Amino acid sequence: MTAAGWTHVSQHIPGLEGHGVLFADHEDYDDIGLALMGAGFAVRVIDGRGVTTRREVFSAVADALGLPDTAHDHLDALADSLQDLSHFCPGHQRLVLLWRNAEHLLDADPELWEEVADVLRESSAMLWTGHDETEDMIFETIAFLVGYDVYPLRLGVVEEAGGSI
Repeated sequence: MTAAGWTHVSQHIPGLEGHGVLFADHEDYDDIGLALMGAGFAVRVIDGRGVTTRREVFSAVADALGLPDTAHDHLDALADSLQDLSHFCPGHQRLVLLWRNAEHLLDADPELWEEVADVLRESSAMLWTGHDETEDMIFETIAFLVGYDVYPLRLGVVEEAGGSI
């Protein structure tokens, strides 16, 4: 992939800021997903409705990303699998995890949310070194929230594309 292809999520979505784990309003889910697919990102989805326990969270992330069964067991196993994400998602050098209804976990167990978000951020940083185009990977997570101070971007991508993801 050329240097121009190594772009992060925030470079494609006006108003979305940060790297690793980003936050967006639930109303922007379709627009953001379609925009990122159009920009060449592979998209994986978690529906976080009812995902509030350690086991449920680890399983949701592992299943969405096609990680091995061991990633379902505990945080360290999930972290180890995420560091090898390029091997579990071959052919995808830009991958985004869209986490719908992330507020369910954030409300139920803020400490667990922080642990998982930290692992996702660390994995994002480790996968992108900028030194090896065959192994490097852009991996970011967007947590879509209801009821938090995250303002809708209203990108209008759905109307232009004529559909939703």
